[in-house]
Amino acid sequence: HLTDGALEYAFLESCGMPVFGATDGPFVMRDSTNNSFMMFRGNNQNIEQATFTDPLSLFPFTVALKFSAKFSVEDGVVTCLIGDAISTGLTYSQAAMRAVVIHNRMQERKKSGV
Repeated sequence: HLTDGALEYAFLESCGMPVFGATDGPFVMRDSTNNSFMMFRGNNQNIEQATFTDPLSLFPFTVALKFSAKFSVEDGVVTCLIGDAISTGLTYSQAAMRAVVIHNRMQERKKSGV
């Protein structure tokens, strides 16, 4: 399972966001809406502007809802289902990011015929 910065990096990359740096942090994401950069340490802590524990944490839900994600919780584990992609996490955000990464990778494989 992907966790912390590696999960955040994979999620942003699978959504087509321009990310640069190490998958386990630190890394930088370019925000084209205001032509700025957000830097992440890769361990759920930000260096300058953002971390997935602040309002940016809504972004995984926005993306997951675009794919009609379904969530459930059992014994403290969150499950997120997007189409044929299913993933779990300790938080809704973590489960959503993992499921989006899996879903997007599955879609890429279908396009490439693998």
